Amino acid sequence: MKPLTASGKSDRLVKVKDGWVTCPICGNNRLKRIRPDETAALVYVHCRRCKNDIPLTLKQGQCLEGQGQQ
Repeated sequence: MKPLTASGKSDRLVKVKDGWVTCPICGNNRLKRIRPDETAALVYVHCRRCKNDIPLTLKQGQCLEGQGQQ
């Protein structure tokens, strides 16, 4: 799997490994399982390891970390 790069000012790609979203803060491998055809506008995912809520935007299997309102 090739590394993902930044895209735009406010959103950046989050690493997806074997269909699982990786936490951009602590590197926890299993935040949320996503399918290649899955899309969502803004989903908050809670990381149990670092105790942070990460806003994600899913666009056909690619995962973007957004700046959502908290």
